[in-house]
Amino acid sequence: MIKKGDADFALELFFLVKNPEYLDMEDDKGKPLFQRAVKKFGALAEDEMFSFVPALATGGEPQIGNVDKVDLFAQFDLLRQLVEPRVFDDKDMIAHGWGGKPL
Repeated sequence: MIKKGDADFALELFFLVKNPEYLDMEDDKGKPLFQRAVKKFGALAEDEMFSFVPALATGGEPQIGNVDKVDLFAQFDLLRQLVEPRVFDDKDMIAHGWGGKPL
C-alpha cells in the first residue's frame, strides 16, 4: 500500500522507469498513435490529453481519425461514468508497469 503523502512520488517513480514507446497505444493496424496525434493536434497543455472519440469503452475504434485533443479533467469525468473505477495499489502499479500480475 502506498503510504499517505507518498502518492505523488509513487506516480513519478512509476512513469520514471517507463519507456515512452511502451506507453504508446497502437492503432487497429499496430502503428503507434502518440507522435501522429502530436503532429495532427500539436503538443498537449498540462490540462489536456489525447482521447478516442467515441471512447473505446463505448465501442470506439483505436484509429488516428478517432483521436481528439480534449480537456483532461472533463474527459476523466466522462470516462469515470462509462466504466467502473479501479483503485490501484503499489503492487498493481508495479504489475501494470512491467506487464505482470499483482505480486
